[in-house]
Amino acid sequence: MDENLRHFLEQRQSTMNPELKEGIQHLHSTILSRMKHSICQVSKQRLSECGQNQQVLTTYELPDHSILNVGIEKFECCEMLYDPSSFPSLRHRDLLSISELAYDYIMKNSETYRKDLYNDMILSGGSFMFEGGTERMEYDMKQFALSGYRVKVVKKSDTIPRVYSSWMGASMLAQWSEDHEDKWISKMEYEEKGFNFHKY
Repeated sequence: MDENLRHFLEQRQSTMNPELKEGIQHLHSTILSRMKHSICQVSKQRLSECGQNQQVLTTYELPDHSILNVGIEKFECCEMLYDPSSFPSLRHRDLLSISELAYDYIMKNSETYRKDLYNDMILSGGSFMFEGGTERMEYDMKQFALSGYRVKVVKKSDTIPRVYSSWMGASMLAQWSEDHEDKWISKMEYEEKGFNFHKY
């Protein structure tokens, strides 16, 4: 995502402020990462559906005190997670968006659980820290959901910083698993019996 942000900024600044283009090319990855977390947002719907609504400029001051005016780039950086097919460089890779991955997971479960899964989606981890991520995920999932299914997406509580919550959850599961080897599924079992095989 950092390098995508650099690419979009280069494109914009080369037409609006040519003297900044070389500076952007040499921005350290740490600066790009800070900029990404400071100004980037998720569009409430696909950028291709938004027209000019996302063109409001945000200013960002670089360490050398030069100023960048950032417009739609702050949305384009995150859009690769939600609509990878809109990026020419990614089209040939046949990637699924985050919402498509969630939908595929839900549909692999039996109908008994689908309603609850649609209605209880919790976002955690660094990629969901951007403003607008919850609303976009809910918007996308509503496009997929079958009639009669309620979609509810919530952010993880800040009791545990969301940026770490995925790691902490995995750590807790690993600790629990140590005492429940009978619940483990081997790679061979999974490959043989598939997604719906479980021991719970």
